[in-house]
Amino acid sequence: MLPRQPFYSSVNEFRLNSVTATHCPGVVSYSGHFSTTPESRSHRTLVLVHFTLMSQSSAISGRTATVRVNGRAYRGLPLTVVNITQLLYRLPADDYDLCLEGIPADVTVHVDEVMKMPEWELFSIIGRGAPFEFTQKDTWTLIRAQLGSDQVETKVLKVSLDCPLAQRTISIPCRGVRCGHVQCFDVYSYLGCHEATLEPSWCCPVCREKVFVQDIRVDVFTLDILIRAGARFNAVEIRADGSCEFLTSGDDRNVSGGEDSSAKAEAAP
Repeated sequence: MLPRQPFYSSVNEFRLNSVTATHCPGVVSYSGHFSTTPESRSHRTLVLVHFTLMSQSSAISGRTATVRVNGRAYRGLPLTVVNITQLLYRLPADDYDLCLEGIPADVTVHVDEVMKMPEWELFSIIGRGAPFEFTQKDTWTLIRAQLGSDQVETKVLKVSLDCPLAQRTISIPCRGVRCGHVQCFDVYSYLGCHEATLEPSWCCPVCREKVFVQDIRVDVFTLDILIRAGARFNAVEIRADGSCEFLTSGDDRNVSGGEDSSAKAEAAP
């Protein structure tokens, strides 16, 4: 099954049988047969392969597998979460024989047909203190740490409201659980980039830290900033007292004279 997260919901988990390779100790192959649903044939679902380490002491980085769909091989799949939907749609069939080869014995494999949560539905559950969120307090702790750093001479933190991936205003801001920066990226742009390739990196576009699906956190503080900034502004300067000055594109100066150009952030905890 997929790791716990709000972005994908499982429609069907495909049963796989494992076989240990006698000629290669420590390596396992998985195989199974499945049929797609009417939803998948209309391209409303995705088929994701999810690899999971059974031992925390093992390393998964750099290891790859081979997937065969109806006998056709595709090599070099990273042992993370990989969208193989495109492989299925290349074939004129609704029934598939799937084989995953070269899997280390300390890695488990799951294949799920999933639906992605619509943006409006994700919006409706944000702000309830769910485990996939960075709260206002979480982000303020990070902001204060950065404003207290010797590297921030002006004691003002400037944050772009544009997604570094999509190069447009962020809709739902997120960061990775291990990211040490305030800058966010758009969650659906991030997921879309990694769904579009058989070799997803799952790296933060800001710091290059690994951010797997289960590591994504929606930033409630930045979402509030985005709502108040509207479409006119694409950056914000944040001060330790909680005040924010919104900026327009290409403007390093505070925008003044407008009702929305200066705002007080939700009271810093």
